[in-house]
Amino acid sequence: MKMDIISVKSKLQSIQNIMNMYPQDSTEFSRAAREYTNLVYQNVKSRDLSLIGNSLKRPLTIEEESKLIVAGVNDQDITGAIDLDLDTKATLKLRAARRKSKMTQQQLAERTNISQSQIAKIESGTVTISLQKWQTLLKATNSKELIKFSV
Repeated sequence: MKMDIISVKSKLQSIQNIMNMYPQDSTEFSRAAREYTNLVYQNVKSRDLSLIGNSLKRPLTIEEESKLIVAGVNDQDITGAIDLDLDTKATLKLRAARRKSKMTQQQLAERTNISQSQIAKIESGTVTISLQKWQTLLKATNSKELIKFSV
């Protein structure tokens, strides 16, 4: 089912209004929280949202969440949905390429001679790697993804 940014943004604002209006132990709050969880996490991977939030060093706005949800629903690349730094985009592209190729981190490690723990650190955004390593990792997933950057 296709969604557009305006309708998703409206839905998120409605959910947020309910959550702000009712106490956390109320049925209304619980229902709204569940609806929020379903809307967001069925369409965008929680680890991807966490990485994006850590990268931005602030909570996502409703506009940004809406764009990410719409990209997820429409099976689009989430790295183009909002403004992200190059390292975060590359990390998200690697995760997506690995998932698309149905590889585990261990399988990717075996194909690249990079340890599984190092791949986990790369995918969590806690280490910076060279462009050559990015190329090696993406090539091992048989990805046609490009990481665009300007000089």
